[in-house]
Amino acid sequence: MTCAEHLLIVDRAYAARTGARVEFLERAMPCPTELYLKAMRMMRGRPFDDCDEALKGLVFLQEVAATALWRHRCPVGDTLASFAREFDRLDVPAEHERLYVRAQTP
Repeated sequence: MTCAEHLLIVDRAYAARTGARVEFLERAMPCPTELYLKAMRMMRGRPFDDCDEALKGLVFLQEVAATALWRHRCPVGDTLASFAREFDRLDVPAEHERLYVRAQTP
């Protein structure tokens, strides 16, 4: 299974579970690492309240990376593996703020 196929499957599962789609991923590049880097850049220098779209994309991307790593034993690269491990509690709102702060430092 390619990364793009995996993203599509997990995106559909996420949409079914939550009733919403993460539109961020529909407009972004297909490479997951590039998605992560783009979302982090989108938040840099912007107020926290203006970063909801990027944060939603990162929450979803963390779920995809974690699923690939631990459920399917698929390599996701060092950058995404580190992100998936360090931010494994993005279901907690305070973790969104910690991720936002991380994005502010290049």
